[in-house]
Amino acid sequence: MGIHIGPNDWAIRCNLIHAPDGHMRDFTAGHISSEDGAPLIKALQHELGGKELGGGTLEFHAGVQYRNILVWRGHSSASLLEGTTAQAPHDIPDKLIADYLPQGPGAEMLISLMEASKPILAAHL
Repeated sequence: MGIHIGPNDWAIRCNLIHAPDGHMRDFTAGHISSEDGAPLIKALQHELGGKELGGGTLEFHAGVQYRNILVWRGHSSASLLEGTTAQAPHDIPDKLIADYLPQGPGAEMLISLMEASKPILAAHL
């Protein structure tokens, strides 16, 4: 995607999904098109991008369809995300998302971003 990633930065897959009742109903957000997904990622960038979180700043980049990128630009070589794991949405169809949330040192940060994204994305329905 041509995104520069520095030595203290982390690129994280940022999928658009559909989970209206807390269950993974559609890991492709209804096979969302790139044209429909890009404004959603732009809204996330507008509301959450550039914010300081966990010793770094956030950037959201539109990708292809439901597949996008979150870049966490760390301010030092010590990363909150080192050792953090997350579950691929396509591995948990119809399962309760709460049972598969990120784990490890950066889990709280990623979960807070997931929660913060809900009203932003809901405003674009």
